[in-house]
Amino acid sequence: MGTVKWTGSSDTNSSDPNNWSGTGAIPVTGDDVIFTDGSSNHCILSAGTFPEDGGDLNSLTIASDFTNQIQTAGTCEVNLEGIMTIN
Repeated sequence: MGTVKWTGSSDTNSSDPNNWSGTGAIPVTGDDVIFTDGSSNHCILSAGTFPEDGGDLNSLTIASDFTNQIQTAGTCEVNLEGIMTIN
């Protein structure tokens, strides 16, 4: 469990670990996910579930300075146990 921030430094693929900072990997069960300023690309949730391991995120935050888009590449279920904050 940790804090993972979307950087989008490689491309738009949420399954690419190079697009995330924090734990050095894609988000997993129990993580706090943050979308904030500084990301290079939009985020496309490409797997059937987010996080991909099928568990629940602890929290999901979309900061007011996040100017990119979060999209799905078809059907994607976002699993969240805790708080979702959209600023």
